[in-house]
Amino acid sequence: MTEASAFSASSANSLAPRVNGIARRESEVAHIVLSLPDIHCAGCIGTVERVLNNLPGVRSARVNLSRKRVSIDAPGLSVEPVISALGAAGYVAHELDTATLGVSDIDEKGRELLVRVAVAGFAMMNVMLFSVAVWSGASEATRIMFHWI
Repeated sequence: MTEASAFSASSANSLAPRVNGIARRESEVAHIVLSLPDIHCAGCIGTVERVLNNLPGVRSARVNLSRKRVSIDAPGLSVEPVISALGAAGYVAHELDTATLGVSDIDEKGRELLVRVAVAGFAMMNVMLFSVAVWSGASEATRIMFHWI
């Protein structure tokens, strides 16, 4: 065995326990997503994040006001204590399924359909502009003006 191959093999063996430790820590992290229908301001965001970050075991909590959701990273923490802590602070919380959210957040077919409807609507308005001169009974000069517009 050459010196270079002995070095790379020994360095890979020394990294294996570290990599396994990182993978184990990542699998311990519970990602909880809750719906907060009653939040409406920056004060609500601060209160919710403060309450959740003070819970034992919570690594981070981030509130998205526009979606009215909170995303919580907590190893080994179940949803019930989180919901009860928010209830004690005066906020209603409901658990959301992250697998279902991933599908609804990326709705490519819906976006394609919306773009097609927008293009069709724009084109329809242009056709209507051309036909206004015809069905309104406008004279030749007015009809030409509408067609130029």
